[in-house]
Amino acid sequence: MMPADFFEEVPVVLKLDSPRSAGELNRVLRELGATLDYDVYNFDRSEKHPIWQSESYALIDLAIGGQRADAQDGADQITVSYPMATIPSTYIARFVDLVLALAGRLGATVLYCGEPVDRGQMITELDKIVTSLMTEWGEEPGSESLAIMIEEQFARR
Repeated sequence: MMPADFFEEVPVVLKLDSPRSAGELNRVLRELGATLDYDVYNFDRSEKHPIWQSESYALIDLAIGGQRADAQDGADQITVSYPMATIPSTYIARFVDLVLALAGRLGATVLYCGEPVDRGQMITELDKIVTSLMTEWGEEPGSESLAIMIEEQFARR
């Protein structure tokens, strides 16, 4: 069993039409609700949640020239990841809408598994992963039991 089987993070890539400065990215991400913790942006949940669930519903990784970048470096690609296993599926639409808002503001192409996708396709793909977790592991995303299974898997490494 590989940890990826739990779909801890599901990445969606935004290919920017041109490199963007750290200042522009900071402004756009913050306007959309991102927090910056050291060099990493996240979109945090505002409501109370169980301790085993993710605090964020979207995780941001920046890259420039094919290399990982910090917040102060600017970027030509943004990976927005959904913490599928550790958050209820009720966040899927919010995540997808955030991805599309970010893409629209930055003139980016949205790619899932290397292919361009629209809102409906992204939701369908994420719903398929929810189905996989429920059928293969018998647990829904964000459940305490799934969090325990993930923790046990990492403890075995």
